[in-house]
Amino acid sequence: MTGSSSFLKRTGLRLNYRTIGVILLFLFRQEQAHAIDPSRAVGQYLRQQWQVESGSTAIRINAIAQTPDGYLWVGTDENLLRFDGFRFEEIQPHSEGLAPIRHVLNLIVDSGGALWVRTEDSRVLRYKNGSFKSLLSPEQGESTVTAIGKPLGEGIFASGLSYGLVQVTEKGIQQIHRNAESLTLAIVQTTDDLWLGTRENGLLNWSHNTLNVMNQGIPDLKVNSLLATSSSQLWIGTDGGLAHWDGHKTVSDVLPAEMNSLQILTIVQDRDGNLWIGSSRGLIRYNSRGAQWMPRDARDRGTAVTAVFEDREGNLWFGSGGNLERLRDSPLTTYGNPEEAAGDQYGPVYADSRGRTWFAPLTGGLYWMRDGITHPVVTAGLDKDIVYSIDGRGDEIWLGRQRGGLTRLDAVGDIIKAKTWTTANGLAENSVYAVHLNRDGSLWMGTLTSGASHFQGGKFHPFDVGNGLISNTVAAIEEGSDGTMWFATPRGLSALHGLAVKSYGTTDGLASSDVVSLLADPQGGVWVGTTGGFSFADKGQIRRIDVPLRSPETVVGIALDRQGLLWLATTMRVLSVRRSALLQLPLVAGAFRSYGMQDGIHSTEGVRRNRSVVADVAGNIWITTNRGLSASSPSVSRPSPIAIPQVEGVMSDGVALPTSGEVRIPAGAHRLTFNYAGLDLRSPERVRFRYRLDGFDKKWSPPMEGREAVYTNLVPGKYKFRVVAANMDGQWNPVESAVSLYVQPLLWQRWEFEIACVGILLLMAVWIYRARMRYLIVQANMRFEERLIERTRIARELHDTLLQGFISASLHLHVTAESMPPQSPIQGSLQTVLQMMEKVIEEGRNAVKGLRTFHGTRRGLEQMFRELISELGAEDAAGYSVVVEGELRSLRAAVYEEVWRIGREAVINAWRHSQARQITVRFEYSSARLTLSVIDDGRGMDAAMIHRGRPEHWGLQGMRERAARMGARLHIESRPGQGTRVVLTIPAAIAFHDDMRDRKLASTGLGRM
Repeated sequence: MTGSSSFLKRTGLRLNYRTIGVILLFLFRQEQAHAIDPSRAVGQYLRQQWQVESGSTAIRINAIAQTPDGYLWVGTDENLLRFDGFRFEEIQPHSEGLAPIRHVLNLIVDSGGALWVRTEDSRVLRYKNGSFKSLLSPEQGESTVTAIGKPLGEGIFASGLSYGLVQVTEKGIQQIHRNAESLTLAIVQTTDDLWLGTRENGLLNWSHNTLNVMNQGIPDLKVNSLLATSSSQLWIGTDGGLAHWDGHKTVSDVLPAEMNSLQILTIVQDRDGNLWIGSSRGLIRYNSRGAQWMPRDARDRGTAVTAVFEDREGNLWFGSGGNLERLRDSPLTTYGNPEEAAGDQYGPVYADSRGRTWFAPLTGGLYWMRDGITHPVVTAGLDKDIVYSIDGRGDEIWLGRQRGGLTRLDAVGDIIKAKTWTTANGLAENSVYAVHLNRDGSLWMGTLTSGASHFQGGKFHPFDVGNGLISNTVAAIEEGSDGTMWFATPRGLSALHGLAVKSYGTTDGLASSDVVSLLADPQGGVWVGTTGGFSFADKGQIRRIDVPLRSPETVVGIALDRQGLLWLATTMRVLSVRRSALLQLPLVAGAFRSYGMQDGIHSTEGVRRNRSVVADVAGNIWITTNRGLSASSPSVSRPSPIAIPQVEGVMSDGVALPTSGEVRIPAGAHRLTFNYAGLDLRSPERVRFRYRLDGFDKKWSPPMEGREAVYTNLVPGKYKFRVVAANMDGQWNPVESAVSLYVQPLLWQRWEFEIACVGILLLMAVWIYRARMRYLIVQANMRFEERLIERTRIARELHDTLLQGFISASLHLHVTAESMPPQSPIQGSLQTVLQMMEKVIEEGRNAVKGLRTFHGTRRGLEQMFRELISELGAEDAAGYSVVVEGELRSLRAAVYEEVWRIGREAVINAWRHSQARQITVRFEYSSARLTLSVIDDGRGMDAAMIHRGRPEHWGLQGMRERAARMGARLHIESRPGQGTRVVLTIPAAIAFHDDMRDRKLASTGLGRM
């Protein structure tokens, strides 16, 4: 090892192309994430905690790092752990020449993406591509390594008692300075210099081959941590407090007095400029707003923070005792209950141009908030009334009240003046539910029973059902970009343009006639929220938007932010979606994002009040829920880093297999399990996966949350398992993780053996099939022959007895009628009876003719079923449909009749008895069978009724008998309240004409049908 006078220059330039690629990829991913918002109070970050244990004992965390594959690495007093957002996995060297890792002191990820590990037993290990390599250890001549640091170039810096200060790379060790007189605890490199923090000698600076002591102004000579924030800026953490080197001098009174004497253990600066300080008494955030403690509770009061790290997603991780904790921004911030406010259930909200947010609790009163400080409004009796709606401009605030009419507040600074209008001043009623301030300064208000009013020039002008309004109950009012006034009512939507009024309902495209909320789009049109869904009205046309709502779910609030995100609050959820995506057809799957407790809101239930969701001048969205007032940040629209998929393991019948190279699956394995992860530490619970096994799956699996894929009884051969991941925004990573495998065959799974078996089985199957078809055709012909004989006998008996009797009676009546005088009073009755008997005789002849031979009709069965609904006298056939699948084939006459009668009985039962709204008749023609399905959504039947039928009704029994007679299978599925499904399946050999086959069968005496 030799020294070098140009060391700093070379370390800054020693970057190969592969290293540069890794750095660029990592920086690209970081640019997509946002860090911890410095404008929030520390207590407003989302905080989550995992306990790191060895057995039942918590173990201290000493170091945290993240490799480019997305895994978080945690070094503890007992082991090295890898964390994927859900579980910790202990990682140990597999090489026989390396001892297990027991006590980790430092972790560094170098510019090439390798992980460097410093352990208590004076080893420095390098981990990359799944394997460890020892590059500095007592066996290699270094007795004790006291610190490692990250250079601007390759590898790491290390300081040891034997070698002194060195740079360690994969190629070897290069000495920088002997440094025998100091025990180094921290190493950091700036653009110009190398800085060393020591245990007893304070702060040292290595520059131009010279080691300089820089102790002036530092609070203590034991330097535990160093952080370089620019080319010459340096933060110094000591046992006696925090100091800052500004390039010329050291300043030690940066923190407030109560924090000055703390033992500083670690320092990190995030990408938004927040300085995070781990001390002996907890975590501190320091930025331009000052220093703040991380709120502590009984679990962590006074616990030292020994490791702090910011990951690629912008999360802040820190180790506090045996706990690994995460801080992150949330898309929404919920403000706690102000002591003055009654409860946390708020109704209307309004954000003015002065940075104030006005809100009203559901129980009464009015408040305004700025910078998190809440002020009550008690003027004009507002503290004793309920405010229904708020709107305004500048210092002018308009309020609609439950009992107090209409109130205007002039809020200049902290001075608030009020003026109120009631019925005594011409107001239609004192309960004003909705107020809207127009661009021209006039005001519209809506009431619950007296319609709307336009307040202009000091006078109220009514607008109610007498003027064309569709209902006198007005829930919301909006002014469109073209000046059209829109009114939401429980009977539909009314639009007033000039003097013309037009109303819209469900027949015009509204999701429901009960309209609850409105939002005028600045680009034209209006968004409409109802109790049954979401719609968009523009230029006289209304289009329903397929929002993934559950029933019953009402859209109670709508707002649009500056980034083009449309926010919806419903009675069950809070959603956002890009406006541009809503106007596309069809709507892109996954376009909507749903927000929950993990996003910073305390409840997902919106409040049904006018203007419960609004946008402020800064682009934030304010939402009132039944558990607080929440605000979004413009950063919510920034995309999250892509999730990195990783196949973590392969198991065969519960035995883990090595995943390096091609995985060989033992012969006879029954169950193959793939474990995988999607590395997105910001919201790992929202990562979605798709996977496929090439050689088995024909397409990718649907998106799912599961982190395990199971395959059973795979045939021998080569496969490739692939998995991709999507982050919380639904963005899929184009890079997949894959593992190749080979399932080894058993002796009897060889291809020669399989071909012989397949040949034998094919011959047997053909013989069995032909024999079975012949048997079925013979049986069917016999049944149809018997049936034809019986029908002929019945027709003959009817003709010779009943029909002849009717004819004889008719002749006698004719004789009687002819013998009566034309003027006889009973002549008319006799003629009527004769006409009736002629009709009965004609119908009898047709019945006898039908019994002898069923000629059917030239129309197809499908057309007959389509016309059946009109025969039943149905006035509305919208719920009835006939569907045909497959290529139509000609049916045998007897089969034609039986299918018609069975299907007709099923449709009649569904129409008359099940109270069905939807009835579907489906024909499926295939080479193997004919299938008739009759499906309804009626009230269904229980098992007893399916088996026995309705009392004194024989329809189901008759259907079964007809199916059995022709060798078909009838299956009935039904449950009370879940509809009924009747399925008739007829083998092709029985159902269809086949002229060539019929001629062959006729030659054997089996073809008569």
